[in-house]
Amino acid sequence: MKNFSKMAVMAICLLLTAIFTSACGGSSSKTTPHDNSALYFLLAQQNNQQQEENNNEEGPVANTDANLTLTDSLQSDKIAFADIYYSIEDNTKKSSADDQEILKAEPTADDKTKFTVKVPDGIDFTKAKIKAILTYDSEENLLDYFSSYDGVEATNGSFNVDFGNSKDNESGFADGNGEDKPYIISAPRHFVNINKQDDQGNYLYMNKNFKQTADLDFTHLVGFKVNKADSDKEITGEVANKKAPFYNEGKGITKIGGEADYQAQTTEEEYKNCFKGTYDGDSHTIDGIIFVNPKIAKISLFNKLYKASIKNLTIGENSIVLINENNEIYSERLYVDMLSDYLKNSTVENCTNNAKIIIKNVESTYIGISGVANSYYDAIFKNCTNNGNITIDKCKVTTDKGLFISGIGGYSNTCENSTNNGNITLTNSNSTYTEITGLFLESYKNITGCVNKGNIEVSDNTIIGIENSDYYSTFNVFGLTRNIYGTGTNCTNEKNITIKNNKTNRQINVDISGIADVIYGSMTGFVNSGNITIDGNSDNYVITAKQLNIEGFGTISNCEENGTITINGVVQP
Repeated sequence: MKNFSKMAVMAICLLLTAIFTSACGGSSSKTTPHDNSALYFLLAQQNNQQQEENNNEEGPVANTDANLTLTDSLQSDKIAFADIYYSIEDNTKKSSADDQEILKAEPTADDKTKFTVKVPDGIDFTKAKIKAILTYDSEENLLDYFSSYDGVEATNGSFNVDFGNSKDNESGFADGNGEDKPYIISAPRHFVNINKQDDQGNYLYMNKNFKQTADLDFTHLVGFKVNKADSDKEITGEVANKKAPFYNEGKGITKIGGEADYQAQTTEEEYKNCFKGTYDGDSHTIDGIIFVNPKIAKISLFNKLYKASIKNLTIGENSIVLINENNEIYSERLYVDMLSDYLKNSTVENCTNNAKIIIKNVESTYIGISGVANSYYDAIFKNCTNNGNITIDKCKVTTDKGLFISGIGGYSNTCENSTNNGNITLTNSNSTYTEITGLFLESYKNITGCVNKGNIEVSDNTIIGIENSDYYSTFNVFGLTRNIYGTGTNCTNEKNITIKNNKTNRQINVDISGIADVIYGSMTGFVNSGNITIDGNSDNYVITAKQLNIEGFGTISNCEENGTITINGVVQP
């Protein structure tokens, strides 16, 4: 093998980050827990270097010491202990994050910046990936030091790590001024720093501009492990980090921005704590946005947006919202919107959600779910995609405030070229007013080039309807949107709607459509190619099912009905 013994060790910062507080946490390590601790993650990719005495040897290097040296920028004197994980990825063994093997490492007595790792027999250390989890004795010691790496070239022997805290500017970002030069987000700690506040609790950066220049991954920082299953309804979560507290007190990743002040005298004051800048993901991903039974009722990556723009950002497939237990905090209202829980005068462009949303066993007066963002009437969506399934099971909405589910968002002023690929499933639940749409609840100005490619299934529920509401339906399912008030052009529903075995205790109106409910403006070039199946439902349901729309007060032209409607086994003409 080539002799790399004189190569300089290289370190490339990518941050993975977070503060862990004192709730709970976990790793497979048997190291004694430390109170008020927090974790740092280091990914190190080995090169083909070996010890100089093994230069001419191939294959495993056994019983080899590998030394990890930290610099003072990580406040290494505060480190309590470290666990070193390794995984081998070659033709004989594939190791994932869930089956890594652990090598315990303690800092040396005289120098806590140094760690020694004993490599077991039979391990080819030259092909290993190393991850060091460094646990601190106090969360205060790492408030500004969220750090991790990939690309560290290492081998058996020593390697050094410069955690590069000095590379951040005074504001806590990689570069920029937030105005003509956006603040650079290249690591998880930078993203967390967007939420910095002054001593009076005022947010410092809500009206600034940001650009993300690297993928960010919070997967290992939220304290949970998500157990996959064949059915989304069977997915469960568990505490995965018993050694350290949850990041953000168990609430999952910290939302960006605060709440609106609805008692304020002016609109600007009302939204002063909300994000009002631009966040450009630059085609990068934020992953590990994991919420497992969080103790918050409004769940999203960004809180409210006002005159803001979020663009070119992807939420990774290792992200999830999983609520599988009832909690008093959800009883009043539960909102789940992966990107933002409210848009006003704001734009979401070129954004993709890959996260699943799974809600089970929740009782609330209102449940509102969207795959990308909840939105006000003046929101603009362009080139947005939802790939995450939305699953609601064994839930109960106790008032006529309703249950609302949409693949993309709530109310849009304009929506262009956006697609829902996620399946929407509502089962075994009890609600009064229920509405499900593949893309949006309503479109107010323009909807163009939008497609639903996700199946919608509503089965085995009790949907009782609002009392004395004969003048409008209270159980609605539409492939694209409820109402189109402005211009609708060249949109398609490609997937199926299934309504079966649902019950009610009173007569209610039910509207099912492959595209929309009511057309108030114009509808041109729409195509429904999905099938609608209605079977085994209560006789008290008065069902109206159409391929394109239920009612049209505007103009409808050049539209196609290529699907079928089957009611109780009979194909409708």
